[in-house]
Amino acid sequence: MIRYLFSFFSLIFPALSAHVFCQQSSNKDITKYVWDFSGSYYSDFTEWDNERKLILSKLSTIEKVKGTLGRSSTDLADGLDKIRDLRWRAHKLSVYGFLYSSVNTQLEQANYQKNAGTLLESEVESAISFVENEVHKIGAKKLNEWLISEPRLRIHRRTINYFLFTSPWSLDEKTNKIVSNISGRWPFLAGDTYLSLMESDLDWPTIERNGAPVQLTPSEFGALKSSPDTALVRNAKSKYFKN
Repeated sequence: MIRYLFSFFSLIFPALSAHVFCQQSSNKDITKYVWDFSGSYYSDFTEWDNERKLILSKLSTIEKVKGTLGRSSTDLADGLDKIRDLRWRAHKLSVYGFLYSSVNTQLEQANYQKNAGTLLESEVESAISFVENEVHKIGAKKLNEWLISEPRLRIHRRTINYFLFTSPWSLDEKTNKIVSNISGRWPFLAGDTYLSLMESDLDWPTIERNGAPVQLTPSEFGALKSSPDTALVRNAKSKYFKN
């Protein structure tokens, strides 16, 4: 969860600075001070979806790296480069979905992108679960020699040293795969459990929206709070908190 918060604050601080400047400025046009993800992430859904497909394509071939990391320093550098690129792309997709859905709570597309990104990152982590054990098998002596002889390994020094440090407590490949499968969803499990319990068969209040009754569950109420219909929001808050 820390990595999501770091990414969140790295974006929100510039937004807050723009907000403060806007308040101090005599310029009445404040529409340009908008939290825009296109510069740091993806310009539109098509670009996001193309990146998702590229990650899936890379994921389908990452299995070829398995069993090659210990052959030579060049093979180790090649393999770790591919894995680093795949993990970074998947993590970026996941963080984007998390942030985008946080500021667009009513968009079904935003929720889809959050879930798709989270699940894809879990798939990637599961697919590369073999890496730690393969690096352990190379041994500290040879790894230190390779770090000196192969310049491309320097960017992976921290990862390699981490694997060496955790070697005494490392899990076998099968267990690593299981843990990796759930790691992507782990930060959200407590929230998922809370919402499942809160939105179970309880007597939540209802209001009328567009002529149809709407049950004010916690998630529905959260979405309604962003509605431009102030009368609807006021009514929803009155009913929800009275309950």
